[in-house]
Amino acid sequence: MKRFLLLLALFVLFLLATLSFDQWFPWFSENLSDNKKSTAIQALGSLLDIIFKITTLVLGFFAIMGWKKKPQTQQVAQTKTAAPPERYVQERQYEPKPLETSAPLQTEESPFLGLSAFQKEDAHLFFGRHKETREALAWLGTTIRGETTGNGQIYRWLQIEGNSGAGKSSLVNAGMLPLVEQGRLQPQTGIKNWKIIGPMMPGEKPLRRLAEVLEQALVPEVDKRDTLVCQQRLENDERALSYMLNDRKQSNTAFLLVVDQFEELFTFSDAQEKHHFDTQLAYALQDKDCPLYLINTVRIDYLDGFEKLPKLSELYNTQCKRYLLKTISQEGLREAIERPAELAGLDVSTVTEAMLRDASGEIGALPLVENALHYLWEQREGNRLSGELYTQKGGIAGMLEMQADALLEQLDRDIPKGKADALELLLALTRISDQGNHTRRRLSLEEARKVAGGKKLDTERGEKIINYLSAKTSPAGQAGQNKNSSLYLITTTDGAEDTDASTPRTKQTFVDLIHETLIRSRGKDPVTGKRYGYWKTLYDYIEKNRDRSFYRDQLARHSHEWQECNGIKRWRKLAGFGELRHYRKFYPGKDEPEYQFKKQSQRMVWLKGGILAVLLGFVGQAYLWTLNHSFSPG
Repeated sequence: MKRFLLLLALFVLFLLATLSFDQWFPWFSENLSDNKKSTAIQALGSLLDIIFKITTLVLGFFAIMGWKKKPQTQQVAQTKTAAPPERYVQERQYEPKPLETSAPLQTEESPFLGLSAFQKEDAHLFFGRHKETREALAWLGTTIRGETTGNGQIYRWLQIEGNSGAGKSSLVNAGMLPLVEQGRLQPQTGIKNWKIIGPMMPGEKPLRRLAEVLEQALVPEVDKRDTLVCQQRLENDERALSYMLNDRKQSNTAFLLVVDQFEELFTFSDAQEKHHFDTQLAYALQDKDCPLYLINTVRIDYLDGFEKLPKLSELYNTQCKRYLLKTISQEGLREAIERPAELAGLDVSTVTEAMLRDASGEIGALPLVENALHYLWEQREGNRLSGELYTQKGGIAGMLEMQADALLEQLDRDIPKGKADALELLLALTRISDQGNHTRRRLSLEEARKVAGGKKLDTERGEKIINYLSAKTSPAGQAGQNKNSSLYLITTTDGAEDTDASTPRTKQTFVDLIHETLIRSRGKDPVTGKRYGYWKTLYDYIEKNRDRSFYRDQLARHSHEWQECNGIKRWRKLAGFGELRHYRKFYPGKDEPEYQFKKQSQRMVWLKGGILAVLLGFVGQAYLWTLNHSFSPG
């Protein structure tokens, strides 16, 4: 509305100047000079009159467009999202069957998960990491090496670190957490009952995410939970987390906080929230009376990021037990192939050896193998997985690329230019690294719809593409599994409750890549020396648009700096025309600071443009007047 009023005012100003040109211009000539107008001056006056008329028409056009072009407010029907990866505290006792003696599958469910990480409910299908699961878990609650004071210093912080695709999340979710709930930690800790908080991923707002999982775990009544109040407590007092847990401490009970993808704290978390998150965890872990234990996973190529966490880094060498999860062994991989197949009554004899050979020396081979097995299961003949089909489709790496390319080609046929918009969305879901070790970046569903909506920001079209890539709809748009491909590329999950006090509280929904294997570098071409990915189509697209990630980070940084300023400094921190041109493909949600920063910057650019137009008109008139008049000495 403000932009429209500004344009309308400029339009009226130039309209009046144009309509009265023949009246006021001769008046200046008659009253300020007796000299005759020269032919050149008359021509210049005519030219200026034409410029006034054109400017008036342009301003009138933009004023009308500014009035008509409203922000899209169309509410897209909320789709049913997949179950979130976050699993909160379960008050009832969980008693799964022992992992070693899982029962045969009773349904037609696939025994292989594809690119999806294993969750706690998938424990009966999780094989190949028996040794690593128990080795890692055995460290929690043990006396810290070198501790001789006898004051109870034990390991309450366990870090699982490894390469992308090593299976860190699956090890914790499907391997360790079921054992914790079975009481496996009691012999070494003396604690029988464990309340699991999370798993959570830090994301851009780690403190907000922590507040949410704490409310889920500590407040059983849903209507009494208040994420905003919890977050404010965490912001105002570094002891808040420790006090919350101490206040709820019960006999023979402890809390286990699980933080997955800890590297997000180093890559794109908000600086202020990261600071509070760091201080809260550090204080609670140092408080001997606090019943908090911590398990986190982190990519090994981001370990240097702990220097960005000053409080936790002080404890890192003394109170954190680090466990390196190596690439799964050949024996473990064989078990991960054969044991689920045995439960489902499948014959994998023709593919096992070939997969073991292809996975040898392949860092992060487990998700590739799981994806290939899931595809072969869908294409099975009777109870047999085809070795011939496996070879024909290019093995574990070629199969992933084939499926992903086929999905985009089918999307392009069902939705015109859908492939281009899908690649834009997948690029926006990627945080680009100079070293090629890209990571995932979650987007709000609101922003993802706009990114996938094409140049017109068609959120309805964007919703269709998101549902297609997440296998929620068929090509015709019916709900259900997309039958064109066994692969889905993205997932939607419910996140933290919107804590903006000025708006009704609603659950946010986020869009994320299903697995980092889609954006991982596989190696370098020996001829060109350029990196190539497991999925070359997307990896090449990322390489061609590397600057997009830089400008997205710049937008976040500038919006944060703008928020921290007051007075005239706040005005000076707004983006100019050149910067807004780089930000044009970013569509942050209305509750995000980047949205307000872009909106205010656009208003300022329009205001500057209007002022510049007026000044140019004034300068032109003044120049004409000086040419049209002369003064005699004295």
